[in-house]
Parts: sequence; C-alpha cells; structure tokens
Amino acid sequence: STPATTDAIPADVSPPAMVTGLAATGGDEEVILAWTNPVDADFMGVKVVRKTGSAPADINDGALIYDGTGQTFTDSGLINGMGYFYAVFAYDEVPNHSLGVCADATPRDTIPPASVTGLTAVAGDGAAALSWINPADADFAGTKIIRKVDTAPVGINDGVQVYDGTGTSHADNDVINGIHYYYGAFAYDEVPNIAAAAYADMTPRDTTSPADPSCLVATAGNARADLDWNDNTEPDLAGYNVYRS
Repeated sequence: STPATTDAIPADVSPPAMVTGLAATGGDEEVILAWTNPVDADFMGVKVVRKTGSAPADINDGALIYDGTGQTFTDSGLINGMGYFYAVFAYDEVPNHSLGVCADATPRDTIPPASVTGLTAVAGDGAAALSWINPADADFAGTKIIRKVDTAPVGINDGVQVYDGTGTSHADNDVINGIHYYYGAFAYDEVPNIAAAAYADMTPRDTTSPADPSCLVATAGNARADLDWNDNTEPDLAGYNVYRS
C-alpha cells in the first residue's frame, strides 16, 4: 500500500520589523509620541505600553495606552514632573510581537499665566505709584515689576527689579525727578513660566514748592525799602522772587 502523506503549513513565528524613529516629547500634563511603522506585508499594528520607573520589558509590563496602525499618539492626563517610560511593539496577525522600541519623557507645564492688565505708573515727586490687575489663572504665583531708563524692559533680567509678589500696587520711591522710566510687569507661575509684559512709563517731577521765607522785615529808607528775611533750608531752593505792588 501507498503510505498516506500530509502537507503541513509551517506556522508564522516571525514578527514584523520594529518601529523606527520613536520620539517622546513632554508637554503640559502630556507626552507626545511619534514613530514610523515597519513596511512588512503582514504588519497589523502597534501597541504602546507606558510605565514609570523603568522601561516596559514586554507588552504586559505596564499600561497599554494605544493599539492601532497610527504613527502618533498623545498620552494626556499625566503628572507634570514625573518621568514616564514608553515601549512601542509592532505585531502581525498571529500576533507575533517585535522587540519594543523605548523612549522616555517628563511632562512639564510650559504655558505661562495670562499677562497682567491695567498697569499704570503715576508720577510723583521722586516717586512712581504703580498699580495693576493680576491674572486669574489657577497657577498664577506672582508678578515681577522691572524698571528701566529710557526704554522698556524686554524681560525680567533687563533692568532693575522693584517688586516681586502677589499684590496689585507698589510705590517706587527710588527714582530721580526728570528721568524717564519704563516699567514692565511680568506675571509668572510656579515653574516659573513668564508671561508677556504689560508696560507703563512716566517721568517723576518735583511738584512741591519750598516753604515761604519767615520773618520778612521791610525797613523804610530814603526812596527805598530794605528787605530782610530768614532763609528756608530746603535743598532744592533755587531762589526768591520779590514783587512790589
């Protein structure tokens, strides 16, 4: 008799190639992932696994956060400042899984609060009265006021810091009459991310007249009057005007 024969179909045990170019970019409470899928004919998709502390060793070592054929994914709802590790595994229809390609990232708050509004600088005698409205952002941490002569400050290091806090007004008493000053108000958060500045400018001026001289005495003479008085002592006294009526 003729022996029976059986044609066996070998099982597919070869996974597709690994993904390439995996990049993980941290954002505000999120990580943006991007990669390139392999071109194998039996490629069916990728699985993205996330883990903290160390990279996932396989598809069961962590949280599965994506399963599909795309090449980007945004992992949101994360904690800023915590390190996250990712592995991307390509697979075929069996499924056979390729080795994982790994990347890690730490999400960070990169968005500043809104800018302060309504900044005003009112000139006084050797002083400037500043006021403003702070933003209502939940992560607002404070406002820095920067002063500069002749031009507006372009950042928190471009000039003299005259205030740092959560208030909405400040008296700058360290200015010189006749000099043109610019102020920049920069709101910031706890990172700190610095908001765009609000600006105001002013020139302080002496608006206070010296005191009147005291003990004025007029002594009549021959077609003349001799005047005498006690000088006052203000350092900005420039002279006296005497009028006759």
